[in-house]
Order: sequence, then structure tokens, then C-alpha cells
Amino acid sequence: MPTGKVSGDNKGHAANFGLIAYHTAYLKAHYPAHFLAGVLNHQPMGFYPARVILNEARLAGINILPLDLCHSKYDFTVEGGALRVGLRSIPSFTAGHYTLLQDNRAAQELRSLTEACRRLPFHEQLWQSLLQAGALDCFGARSSLANTLLHFFATTRKTMSGQFSLWIEEEADNYSPAPLSLKERLRGELETTGLTYTMHPLRLYEDYYRKLHISYSADLLKHPHGARLKVAGFIVARQTPPTRSKQRVIFLTIEDPTGLIDVAVFAHAQEKYAACALEATLLYIEGTLRRTGARGLSITAEKVLDLRSVVTFAGAATPLTRR
Repeated sequence: MPTGKVSGDNKGHAANFGLIAYHTAYLKAHYPAHFLAGVLNHQPMGFYPARVILNEARLAGINILPLDLCHSKYDFTVEGGALRVGLRSIPSFTAGHYTLLQDNRAAQELRSLTEACRRLPFHEQLWQSLLQAGALDCFGARSSLANTLLHFFATTRKTMSGQFSLWIEEEADNYSPAPLSLKERLRGELETTGLTYTMHPLRLYEDYYRKLHISYSADLLKHPHGARLKVAGFIVARQTPPTRSKQRVIFLTIEDPTGLIDVAVFAHAQEKYAACALEATLLYIEGTLRRTGARGLSITAEKVLDLRSVVTFAGAATPLTRR
């Protein structure tokens, strides 16, 4: 192939990627909610999972609107500058389910969960996922809605088997167990969608961040090169690329409520902490801050532990642990 042809191809690729980068930067700067909605609608893609993208929206000051059977579209959408979570975030909710929902909403407003169950022949397990994700909160208190689903499908099974059953027309107003806690709400969102749109779950650990003197991602730039720090967060990515020295280095990216933190675990720290670095999903790290340039920074780890074990050792039940 002639040299000029190779050069031309390289220039063409560079121009195309440059134009894409310009468009991306423009959208993120001027239409951040629309840009991030588009990224979320094309998951999985790239390096970061959807929950990190959603937190990026939160950090940009974009209000996150929760799943809502009466208002959510299939995709993530923008409503008055806010980002509305899409029903596609529930894996079992398909485009076919949304078409049926959309047709029903267009014909007549869904006024109660009982009516919705009658008009939308979804499987019981999907209704339970919608409940756990908070998508049915538009119909009332979640505890009462759980009872409504229980009665509806129990009645349906008895009717199909030929047994007589009194139809329950109204939501169970007289059924009022303890209200849902914030921890239970977040767990429901995580288990059904992999996202947390009410708030970042590590906000539940704020007291422990203070007690243990853990630094947030947003505060790392305040510290000098070489500062000894404690950080913590959910694991986002792990990499163990080959190195010139042939020694394994574990590169981690973790996320706290204020952003991402890059961590390097070298051979001397792996002797004690490799298993935790490679397996734990919620990490507590002690190490040294490495500054590279005006904003480049990372943590060189000296200790890597499961954050929940550290909090438990401090003498309290961990916020994200079932009691």
C-alpha cells in the first residue's frame, strides 16, 4: 500500500474521531442531561457501568426522577431538565411490555394498582420487580401495594383453578405494616435495576466516613503529593495488565458519592491484601496519594480491606447489610 494512502487513512481517522470528540464535549457541556440519557440508553458500552453514569448526572446537579409506571418511558428521558429513569433498567421489562403499557396509558389513565393489574397482563414476577424498584409508588404506599399484588394473584390462581374467591376491589387501606426504610428502598433499586436513583448508597456510610477519617474523591485535590489517606468506595473496575518488570500490579477504580478514585496495588501490598483487592465489591483503602499534574491523582495502596468489615470492627452494623 502506498505511503500516501496510509497517511490519508490516518488523517481521516483522526479527523473523524476529533469531530466525535468535539460533538461529545459540546453535548456534555451544553446539554448534559440529554447527553447522559443517551449514554444510559446505549448500555452496556465503554468502561463505566450505568450506575456510575447515573451518579455523574447527580454530581452535575441534574435531578434524578425515579422509575414510575405512570410516567417513565422505556428509555431514559429528560423531563424539564431532570433525568427520568427508564423502564428498560429492569432487565425483565421488554420493549413489548412497554408497547402494551403505552397503549393502555394512551387509552385511559391508570388510576390504581388493581386497575393496572387487570389491564396489563404482566407476569407476577415482573410486577414484583416493578414494586421493588419503586415504579409502583405512584399508586400509594409500597407496603399496601405489596398486599394488593398478593390478593390479586392469589385471587387469579383460585379463579383459574375453579375455586370461589371474593374479589378485593380496593387497595388494602387497613393493612399498614412498618413504612419502607431508606436502606430497604436502596436495596430494592439495586437488586432490580443495578442503579440507585434515590441517592448514592454510600451516603448511608457518612457517619463512618467521618469517624474513620475517610477522604472523599472530591477532596483529594486538597492534599499534597505523598499524603497518607484513607479512601473507600464501590468497585468499578479491576485490571491486571502485563508489566515490564513481570510483577503483577492490580489497578482498581472505585466510586464514592463524589466521584471516582484510581488505586494501584503493588506486589508488596498484594502479599496480604490481593484476595480482597480482587474479590471485594466495597473497598476500604489506606495508602499514599500520588499527584501527576494539576488534576491527575491516584492512591498507592498499603492496605486493602472490605469496608463492611472495617465498619463492623468499629462496633456497628453496616448500613447495607440485612438485619
